[in-house]
Formats: sequence, structure tokens, C-alpha cells
Amino acid sequence: MKALVTGSSGFIGTHLTRELIVQGYSVVTLQRRAVDPTPGVRSYIGSIEDASSVDTAIRDSQSDVVFHLAAQSSPKLSWDEPRLTLRTNLDGTINVLDAIRKYSNHSRFVMVSSSAIYNEHPHGLALSEDDVPNPTSPYGVSKISAEFICHVYAKQFSTDCVIVRPFFIIGPEKYGDVCSDWAKQIVRIENGLQKQLEVGNLEIVRDFMHISDAVTALIAVSQKGLTNQTYNISSGRGVSLQMVVDVFRSLSRSEIRAVKVTDRVSRSDELAKVGSNDKLRALGWSEQLSYATALHEIMNYWRIQGNNQLHLM
Repeated sequence: MKALVTGSSGFIGTHLTRELIVQGYSVVTLQRRAVDPTPGVRSYIGSIEDASSVDTAIRDSQSDVVFHLAAQSSPKLSWDEPRLTLRTNLDGTINVLDAIRKYSNHSRFVMVSSSAIYNEHPHGLALSEDDVPNPTSPYGVSKISAEFICHVYAKQFSTDCVIVRPFFIIGPEKYGDVCSDWAKQIVRIENGLQKQLEVGNLEIVRDFMHISDAVTALIAVSQKGLTNQTYNISSGRGVSLQMVVDVFRSLSRSEIRAVKVTDRVSRSDELAKVGSNDKLRALGWSEQLSYATALHEIMNYWRIQGNNQLHLM
């Protein structure tokens, strides 16, 4: 089996590429800029916004499955750059779909959307794939728009599309999310570079999943998911940010005092967002690693980064 991964240098893309190789896939990547090469992986350099670059990668690779992860993936940045977000995430998806239609219509297209297409459930229940999309950011709008265009191509051109909606995927090598930020702060405290842990609203509840389970879920959907169907990539379990702090405290080598800081509290934060994973589990997938394991790995990741990285806040 041959797989093409767009956005392969991102957090999920990096881990997915490694797991595909472990599972015996021949892997091709399309990435915006050159990074350290992965042995045995052929890489194409180009943006998904550049149709000619996308055409070349799709036409030459003739992959059995295309995992489309390349995106402007920051909800926060999408408020500053809504046009950039829509252009990258919608136009980029259209470029990949068009290239598959023209040059490789046997390929299965796995569109990596986001839980950002949902608002929190009005009754606090786990969100299912049948819940009405209600995005609260330009990023969420861009992802549900990309989903809609996938459905159109599936119906009009028989493109073999399947959509996944990851919730809150965590693990080492991720930057900018709350778990990585707090782990980095705690390691700074352990090294005498910081006195207290700065936090926001600890009552927020999220559906955290270990990156290893997320990539095996992606592969399971690519192999067994039904065409033109959507699958949440979620644990089905809500974890409060207070629980995350408590786990980090248990892992820390120093006493941790958490202090709420105003600029870390956002009025737009959804209080609770948890995803039902019934459809995913029906494919035979099951969660193997806990969120606490991921937090331990994140902490150790920052401990080995060295003082140079720890000074960069």
C-alpha cells in the first residue's frame, strides 16, 4: 500500500508518517518546506495552495490513500487571518480533490477536519457526527466548508472521500496547546526559571487523546471507514483542565502553585467539548493509552529540550 500525507511535518502528520512506515506502507509526503528527511520517504516540496505542486505529487505518487492534514490549523490565528485560513483550508482541499479527480481517482481521500466544526453540546452530552455543525471561529468555518466540498466531489465525481474530526490530540512534539504550555512552564519551575504555573479557566472540559491512538484511528478509518462518512477521533471521555494540572503536579519534581492569569482566560472558550466515538469503535479501533500517559511523555519531552528551548516563552 502507498500513502501520500500532506502536512507531514506537522504534529499529527509527523506521527502518522512514522506509524505508516511501521505498518509497512510506502509513504510519500507533500510539505511546504524541506525538513530533515525520513529514511525511505519520498518528499515533494510545495504548498497545497499551489495547484501545480499538488498535481505533481498526486499524479506521480499514484497513492492508494491520501491523508490530507495540511492546513492553517490555529483557531486563534484564524481570527487575525480569516481570509488566509479560508484560502488555505478550502482552496487547498479543492486543489487536492481536483488532482485526485484528474490523475488518481482510485485513491481514497481522508479529509482531516476538526472538532472545531462543533459548538459545545447544549445539554453537556458527547457530540456525535450527526450533530448539526455550529463553528465558533473562522477556522471551524473553513473546516466545515472543506467537508462540504468533499461531499460534493464524492457525489459528483465518485471520489472516495472519508472525513475525520479529531478532538484534542496531545503528545510530545506538539507546540502551543495548553498541555505543552503547562508542561514547559513546570519544567521551567523545576529549573528555577519560573516561580508559578500560569493558568486560565480550570473548569474547562476537553476530550484529550494520545497521539498514538489518534494515528491508529486515522489509519483504521482509511482502511475500514465508509465512503462519504464522517468519524470523530475522540476518546468519548471529558477531562477538566483542573485534572490536567493535578496530573502534572503528581509528575513534577517541584511544588507547583497554579495562578489564574487574566490574559490566559478567553471569553470565547467553550466550557465543555467531548466527542462520541461510537462510529470509530465500530471499525474495531480501541483506545490503548491514557491522557495521563501523554502528559507524562509531554513533560519528559520538555525536560530533554535543554535550557535554550526553556528560555523561549
